Amino acid sequence: MRKALHPACAPHPRKRRRVGCAACLLIAACIIGVFCSHRVVQPFAQRVRSCDLPAAGGRRSRPSSLLPLHIDAETSDVFSALWSGYFQDVHREQTAPLPSVTIVISHCKETLEWVEEAIAGLNVKRLTIYTKCGKPVLGAPPFAHVIKLPNVGRCDHTYALHMANISDDTDINEVHVFMKDTHRRHHHKNFKSRPLRDVVIEASGSTGYSCGCLPDVKRNAFTETHRLKELFGRDLSLWHLTSEVEKFSMDTYVANGGYDLSTTTSFTNNISLSQWWARCGLQMPRPIMPICYSGYFAAKLQNILSRQTVWSSIQQSLERGDNIIEGHYAERTFAALLMPPLTQRTTTQLYCSPYVAIQTCRRNDGYCGMLTRNKVRNLYGRPLFEQWPVRKVAGPTSNNL
Repeated sequence: MRKALHPACAPHPRKRRRVGCAACLLIAACIIGVFCSHRVVQPFAQRVRSCDLPAAGGRRSRPSSLLPLHIDAETSDVFSALWSGYFQDVHREQTAPLPSVTIVISHCKETLEWVEEAIAGLNVKRLTIYTKCGKPVLGAPPFAHVIKLPNVGRCDHTYALHMANISDDTDINEVHVFMKDTHRRHHHKNFKSRPLRDVVIEASGSTGYSCGCLPDVKRNAFTETHRLKELFGRDLSLWHLTSEVEKFSMDTYVANGGYDLSTTTSFTNNISLSQWWARCGLQMPRPIMPICYSGYFAAKLQNILSRQTVWSSIQQSLERGDNIIEGHYAERTFAALLMPPLTQRTTTQLYCSPYVAIQTCRRNDGYCGMLTRNKVRNLYGRPLFEQWPVRKVAGPTSNNL
C-alpha cells in the first residue's frame, strides 16, 4: 500500500498551479519565439528546395571585359563574406597602400561639414560635388570642385553622368567613391553603413568594387539582443534572384532627404525593370545579381570603363524628371554593372546553399528577390523547418551566367 504523505510534506495546491502555469508559459514562449522567427521574419519568403539553377531562357548578360570572379566558397567564413558582400574577406587580401581616390557627392540641400572628417587619411586626388537643387553648398572642403546640374534623376543621374564623362587616360586603379549629401542619415534599418576607409580599401582589391551599405541580420521583436539575433535572425544577402527582381515596382516614393519635387513629371513610366535594362542596351544577369542599396559605393576606374558605353544611356533615361521610377531601377543596376561576373560554380554555391529562401516581390517591396537564410537552429545545429537535402556543387567552370 502506498504510504500517504504527511500533510506538511504535501505540495500546496496553489504552488502546484503556479508551477504548472510557469511551465505552460515557458513552453508557449518557446513556441511563439520559433513561430515568429520563421513566420514573422520571413512571411513572404519562397523556399529554395532544389539546387537546380533557374533556366535563363536563352538570355545572357552582355559580356563584361572584367574577368570572372573565381571564388571557392566551400569554407563557411568565405561563404559568409561572399553572401554578405564583404569582398576583402572573400579574397583574404592584405591591406595594400591606399590608392588615389576621387570622391563624388550628389548634393541637394544638406550641409557637408562631415566630409572633411570622413575623408581624413585617404589619398584624395579630387573631390567633385554635383549640386542639383539650387541651394548653397555649405561646409565643403576648400579644394572641392562644385558643378551645378539640372535637378533631374537625383543621385543616380549624378553617378551615371560622372561615369559617362570620365577620361580614360586616368590611372585605371584609381578608386571612385559615390555618396549622397544625406550620407550620415542612415535609414536602411537592416543594413550596416560602412566606414569610408574600409570601402576604399575593398574597392582597390581584386574585385574592384565595394558596397558601402551591406545587409545585416534582420531583427524582430524576439531578436533585439545580439545573442538572440544570432539565433533567430534572418541572414540577408547582397545577392538577389533576377527573375524576382525584375518584378520590382513602386507607385510613389518619398525621399529620405525630404526633398520638394522640382517637376510634376509622373513617378511611374509604364516600363518594367527588365524593359528599362533593354532600353539601355543591357540584358539582366541571371540567375542572380548583386544589388547595393542607399547610393553609397566605390569602384575602380577599370571597372567603370568596362561599361563605358552604357553610362550615357542610363544618364539620358534619368533625365525624364526629378522623382522617377527609373532612379530606383538604376540603384538596382550599378552593382551588377560594376562588379566582375561570377563563375557558374560560385553562382551555384550561393543560390544552392542550404536553407536559402527568396524574398518574393510584392508591390512597393524595395528588397524583392533578396536571397535570405533562416538562422533558427535545432539541437543538432541545423536550421529548423528547412531540412531537405542539398546536392553537391559541380566542379569548377569558367562559364559566366
